[in-house]
Amino acid sequence: KGLVYLHNKCRESIIHCDFKPEIILLDADFSPKLADYGLAKLVGRDFSLVLTTTRGTRGYLAPEWISSLLITTKVDVYSFGMNLLEIISGRRNMDQSMHESRKYFPEWAATQIHMANMMGLVDEHVVNQEDMEE
Repeated sequence: KGLVYLHNKCRESIIHCDFKPEIILLDADFSPKLADYGLAKLVGRDFSLVLTTTRGTRGYLAPEWISSLLITTKVDVYSFGMNLLEIISGRRNMDQSMHESRKYFPEWAATQIHMANMMGLVDEHVVNQEDMEE
């Protein structure tokens, strides 16, 4: 809801540019709130693409940032997806303690997806064997 609001409901679109777990705060009712707008970028409704310097946290940067392409609100959507992968897998997307081939989670996850091993991405504590068979 928060990203939809920033991207579509504000007078000008706002690209957060640094969407990661640390900026998701919970209020007394455990409703999530977005914080830390220090790197945010205002984008006029008449502009769909923006050229700006790279902003954000390694591991959550969309490919557009790395390729120095024009960005859209989709860079936040990519970062949101990285957050979902972390929740599903039960691990951070940058883990220096992991073997080199698994250190950068998005790259390892893409390999698992290409090998049709989607369940290999799911934290074993999240589901039991019966659920995985479904």
